[in-house]
Amino acid sequence: MDFPSIKTSGNFQVRQSDKFIEIFGEGYRLMISLSLRQPEVELFLGNRHVATLDMASALDTMDGFDEKTALGLPVLRQEIPGKAIINWEGSSARWPLKNVELQAWNEGFSYSYSVYGEGAIDRAFYWRSRHHGSQANSARLFNPEPNSRAIRYTGERCWKGSTCYVCYPDPDKAISPDYMTISVGRDKNYHAGNWYFTPAPFCYALQGEANWLALGIAAQPGEWNFSDFDYPGDGFGFSLVYDGHTRVKGHWQSPAMLCLVAADEYSAVESYCEALRASGLSPDRGRGIPQAWWREPIFCGWGEQVSQELHLGGLKAPERATQSNYQEWMRLLDDRQINPGMVVIDDKWQLNYGTNEVDPLKWPDMAGFIAEQHRQGRRVLLWLKAWDPEGVPADECITDLEGMGVTVDPGHPKFRKRMAGQVRRMLGELGADGFKIDFTHLIPRGPALDQLEVNRLREEKPGPSGRGPGQRALSDSVGGKWGLELMREWLGIISEAARAVRPDAVIITHTANPYLSDLVDVLRLNDVAGLKDIYGSIVPDMQHRTRIARAASPYWLLDSDNWPCSSREQWYEYIQAQKDGQFGIPALYHIQRFGWGDINEALGEEDFSAVRECWKTYRAMVAQAQGNTEKTILLVEKVASS
Repeated sequence: MDFPSIKTSGNFQVRQSDKFIEIFGEGYRLMISLSLRQPEVELFLGNRHVATLDMASALDTMDGFDEKTALGLPVLRQEIPGKAIINWEGSSARWPLKNVELQAWNEGFSYSYSVYGEGAIDRAFYWRSRHHGSQANSARLFNPEPNSRAIRYTGERCWKGSTCYVCYPDPDKAISPDYMTISVGRDKNYHAGNWYFTPAPFCYALQGEANWLALGIAAQPGEWNFSDFDYPGDGFGFSLVYDGHTRVKGHWQSPAMLCLVAADEYSAVESYCEALRASGLSPDRGRGIPQAWWREPIFCGWGEQVSQELHLGGLKAPERATQSNYQEWMRLLDDRQINPGMVVIDDKWQLNYGTNEVDPLKWPDMAGFIAEQHRQGRRVLLWLKAWDPEGVPADECITDLEGMGVTVDPGHPKFRKRMAGQVRRMLGELGADGFKIDFTHLIPRGPALDQLEVNRLREEKPGPSGRGPGQRALSDSVGGKWGLELMREWLGIISEAARAVRPDAVIITHTANPYLSDLVDVLRLNDVAGLKDIYGSIVPDMQHRTRIARAASPYWLLDSDNWPCSSREQWYEYIQAQKDGQFGIPALYHIQRFGWGDINEALGEEDFSAVRECWKTYRAMVAQAQGNTEKTILLVEKVASS
């Protein structure tokens, strides 16, 4: 894969002897063996020897592991000044022909391979096979994907008592304590859960002597059909999880591993995302021009729904998403002189998650409620649960072995028509102004149905990929897409339908990946992670998420979120931190009582005053940034009643 955006300037050098090809770039060096034995490349960052890379990567299929690849001598080409291309040709027992290519330039290098043959891909490995990793000499990795224990670097561990199969595995499960994953879905037992960004950019960062190296996946548009990007941890190397949903039919080219030198781990992720945009591998635009009202502070009723469940008992939180409750919360906001510009009606205003028709017992007049908020100068967003098949016929779903719908299928023409119709109804008939999309981590993940027996054998003892036992075998999507491509297809239905009805409708998600930047208007930083110290600051973790979200796309706005805080102290500090806009749009989830875990306190005037001051400061800051000192610029214009 070529990267036309990559610079070929600087002090790039290539030297060749009878034993090595040496490549010298800015901050890195590669020593490529000319030995007849298995080809290896020594990787240095600065003067630190971080790894010995095995060039013979494996491509497992659902019916067999790919081991013992034999490659010939490297062939060096220097057809473009400032750039070197090295190729190896060989084969394995699984693939009769395998080609490997390394491209290098001053700022970094890329690695990819291709195979010829037939088979359904299980995992595509980089610098390793399923059972054997490259030699890690001094490898400390950074993972940008947030998790509930804020574990970001190899060597870190969750606190004792955490639910984590990596830090505290079952004795019969062989998994490295340094295992990492970046996933379109979630695993609630991976550092107590990793559903916050689904997914984060598919890019790790490797620490060098005084620099870092981005290690990110670069695929052509339409080829992001994998669900997980794993670092198995038992040796150096990575894998992409396809689970049999992509098939080799004659020839297959792997996505490239893009390796870019950077000053620090966050700069590494930023440079990777920028390279994708510049090379046309991810969109170089947002979904649309941000509207002024998109920047308005948000009130979401979910916090009050949960608080009532915990402290009043009886009905579960989703059953408390009623018109009477939301009318009361709007009245209380007015009484406290707190004026949100956006109101989110959260889980579960609908009868069925998959059909999104209004529950008339909870909401006898949703259109009337929305119209009243419009008269008050507020916009109303409806909460949507992604992937849930409730109420959707099984023939429009991705199913399990028994034919039960596991998730909706965005590749099915009937479902696409159904979902687009729902969007038109919600924005048109009800008058909603956009959507807060949640639970994107429920995207289907798992092995293909046609290899069930093989899957059962593998589930007895999970391999280095860290995927646990008990995964349901799933049918393919009718449209043939999987992984990130399937996520893009689902979001695309909503984005296109919304644009057709309401070009200014806003779409909020927690899908912080650059490949999705043209389908999302506002990226939500998502739920606050639980800390061992309930009074501890959540600001550092939210700062981490902010940096990754902004790296993923400079086009979307951010929703700071603010739920669930474990103490008033946590909540108050984060409210104060939101006033300068560093976390994006301020958000409020409580107007009566805090409610999470043991916290059961009523909000008081000090709390209301903090919210008012935060929003006032934030609005003035945004107004000034827009070149208008009138702080009323962000106040939502009155919307004509529907």
